[in-house]
Amino acid sequence: MHSLEQDRLSAAGRDFVKLFARHKTALQAFGQTQAAQVAALRLQQTRKWRDLCIAQTQFAAAESLAGALYVEEEEVLTLNVGGQGSLTTAKRTLMKYPDSALAAMFSGRHALQLHHGQLFIDRNYRPFARLVSFLRTGRLPRLPVTAEELELKGVTQCPDYSASVTTAGI
Repeated sequence: MHSLEQDRLSAAGRDFVKLFARHKTALQAFGQTQAAQVAALRLQQTRKWRDLCIAQTQFAAAESLAGALYVEEEEVLTLNVGGQGSLTTAKRTLMKYPDSALAAMFSGRHALQLHHGQLFIDRNYRPFARLVSFLRTGRLPRLPVTAEELELKGVTQCPDYSASVTTAGI
């Protein structure tokens, strides 16, 4: 009987060893799977962190650009100048020089004429457009100065301005 019990114990021991080996293999496989899952999650987390950093950098750049482009909401005016053309500009451009007639005109103290929904300025278009260009840029627009350019503009004789220039002290 002793040998039968030993056989049973040996068989049970072998079954236990086999079962243990299967569990150990399963646990190792589970561990490897778990390690792979942890590595995949870490990689995914790293990618998301990188994407978040990129998005924050892009947002900061966009916010900075928007701040540079947007100073404040300003009133934009469309002017009908002498019935010869329309000119669109910012109100602050026309009010650049506070003591000027334009600044007084657009200060709100004077009634302005509307013509087809546009403010009407009773002046010649080209000189007024040059004035607005000067107000925008701070530079005088280039005017024709050579005889050929004057002829192209239809000017064949130049009036003598020397007396008025001398009188003005220029």
